[in-house]
Amino acid sequence: PPSGPRFVAVSATIPNVADIGEWLCGGVGEDCVRVFGPEHRPVPLQIVIKACRSGRNEFMFQESLNKDLPAVIRQYSGGRSALVFCVTKRACETAAKAMSREPELLQRDPAMQAVLAEQARRISDPGLQSLIRVGLAVHHAGLNPEDRRIASDLFTQEAVVVMFCTQTLALGVNLPARLVIVKGTTAYRDDGWEEYDPLEMQQIVGRAGRPQFDTQGVAVILTEQAHADIWRRQLLGGTVIESHLKDWLPEAILAEVVAQARLTPAALATWLHATFLRARCGKAPAAYAA
Repeated sequence: PPSGPRFVAVSATIPNVADIGEWLCGGVGEDCVRVFGPEHRPVPLQIVIKACRSGRNEFMFQESLNKDLPAVIRQYSGGRSALVFCVTKRACETAAKAMSREPELLQRDPAMQAVLAEQARRISDPGLQSLIRVGLAVHHAGLNPEDRRIASDLFTQEAVVVMFCTQTLALGVNLPARLVIVKGTTAYRDDGWEEYDPLEMQQIVGRAGRPQFDTQGVAVILTEQAHADIWRRQLLGGTVIESHLKDWLPEAILAEVVAQARLTPAALATWLHATFLRARCGKAPAAYAA
């Protein structure tokens, strides 16, 4: 039996897992790490980055992408369900209204239309109710839980063929689809518009492909031309996790001094050897030289 504590660290988005293992396992990363790559994914995933012409401002750019959605759905959905991730609740609603004017992309099966008509009567939100009737839905925090549940259930049944949602859906609800579309790669944070975090994006595109139902999943990311190559590198090449301890090393050492009555040079060396900084310095010394 092991003499020390055991850790199970699981991630679907970190590419340099061997470095994490080396850090957690005290320098024996290869012996304690198991990597399950895309070949182990139940449904193969195709990621497509589409560069779109920028608008005069971010709001106009987001609005302009609504015109691109029908062509993307026709090309990649294979007639199956699609999730469209939008930056705001309002963006979900405007994109869904625009899609409602595309009759060939709405629910056309008579049996499913009957299910939608019946379930629409249970929806309290008037806007969602009208969308549900034609096989569309929105999913965001502005809806009450019961309306969100009904919309999710109808999407799982493929009665709702396209659902427009905010990124919180990728983090908290298990709702996969054949096609995932990311309508714009920026979000409005406290200090203005910022690009999505790469790990957030991995969570979003991971919704593409439904085990036991699909033979493939497709994620299409619509982004500005200036950002397309960046997303290709981050999603298709992987974003290596680095240590930020170097930026706070003096403060961290002082904290150790305060916590220990006597911090000898040997004890400090042992402490540094046990950090993720040490694990990454050996792999990418140039990144930590400054």
